[in-house]
Amino acid sequence: MQVWTETVEGELTAPGIAIRVSSTDWPRPTEFRRRPQEHVLTLALSPQFTYTQVCLTTDTSAGSFLDAGNMAFLPADVEMQVRTSGGSIREIECHFDSEGFERLTGLGGVWHSDTLAACLNIKNTRLTQTLLRLAQEALTPGYASCKMAELLGSMAAIELVRHLRSAEVKTKTTSQTLLPWQLRRVTDHIQTLASYTPDVAAIADLCGIGSRHLRRLFKQTADQTLYEYARSVWAAKAKALLSDTNLPLKEISWRLGFSDPNSFSIAFRRATGEAPKAFRQQFRRPPAATS
Repeated sequence: MQVWTETVEGELTAPGIAIRVSSTDWPRPTEFRRRPQEHVLTLALSPQFTYTQVCLTTDTSAGSFLDAGNMAFLPADVEMQVRTSGGSIREIECHFDSEGFERLTGLGGVWHSDTLAACLNIKNTRLTQTLLRLAQEALTPGYASCKMAELLGSMAAIELVRHLRSAEVKTKTTSQTLLPWQLRRVTDHIQTLASYTPDVAAIADLCGIGSRHLRRLFKQTADQTLYEYARSVWAAKAKALLSDTNLPLKEISWRLGFSDPNSFSIAFRRATGEAPKAFRQQFRRPPAATS
């Protein structure tokens, strides 16, 4: 049996939702099966593993392994099989009461394969910001934190439904997308960038298509522009350096392609809505962990 170590950094329970911020060290590599009894929405607060693939299977729908992203939704009573490179990851988990979630959203019961596929790599800025606020409430509870968590949890559930329904429509209407190998080349290339300004022409050459065609197909495939994706990857790197290291802002700025901290701060605020120092104060990893 595989064993992993989890450190819980903050927890908060409110009507219909339980929030947990934790750090987990997984063996390398790891493969396991799980059937959650509650709906679980997760967001990685640190960079994802080298790879994570998930297969969701129901009694009426046989799934296949798909790449999982930084944000994923795991429906209750749906079997998931996970295989991952393992390593260390920090994330927020939102556990929704199944009955209350289904009453609020209308989701539950029968899950179609297209909907399940849309659960594994959610890219939604509003949902991301809501989960970060929930993480902040769990890490540093304030006045009426439980009420705030209840309201934010309802917002997250509704935003999730909008995403899934939009994905269903997109699946029915989109006729052209990037091929899997092309998408992999795009994402691999952007992961290597220090800045969040991708060279579209260079990426298009890697995919064997024109720049305009690449922009259109990437938008249809990922439901966001190349620039938006590159900025989200860059922001994840910046957040990890701010929360998981004690590096000064000058060093972090240099590593992320900026010559001075002020330019980095402006870019970070545009990408996340927060100043780097404020983010570091809220989400800095505890200096000592107890398993």
